[in-house]
Amino acid sequence: MNYGWASVDDARLAIRFQGRRARLGSSHYATPMFELINTGGPMFMVPLTLLLLAVIGLIIAGFVKPDARRTALLLHVGVFAAVWGILGQTLGLISALDAIEAMGGVSPAMLAGGLKVSFVTTVTGLSVLTLALAGWTAIRYRSGG
Repeated sequence: MNYGWASVDDARLAIRFQGRRARLGSSHYATPMFELINTGGPMFMVPLTLLLLAVIGLIIAGFVKPDARRTALLLHVGVFAAVWGILGQTLGLISALDAIEAMGGVSPAMLAGGLKVSFVTTVTGLSVLTLALAGWTAIRYRSGG
């Protein structure tokens, strides 16, 4: 099963071509953000990027005109981003373990590369949650509540 996450073959290619990417520079990719989305898997990273933009918009709107509903929505979006990131990691690990089972074994370097890739969505989701919590705290402190 492929859940839209990097498989073991993708991890092997990423390890093999990591040196070439460093030599080629960023001209191969449009921006580092697109590379991060591609590494974490578009199925989970695109929604997390949209949730990041929503959190930024809600923080800006909260500073312009504080509203209790908008502030609560900010927290809910942040928590949803964290849960979505953990779901992405879990499904990615299941997919990677299925591929390892099919291959019969992998090298420790390939396993470490796959585990590193699996944490991209979790770190991104928790980063969005951290930004949402910081924005929520700042808005509440500014509004005196």
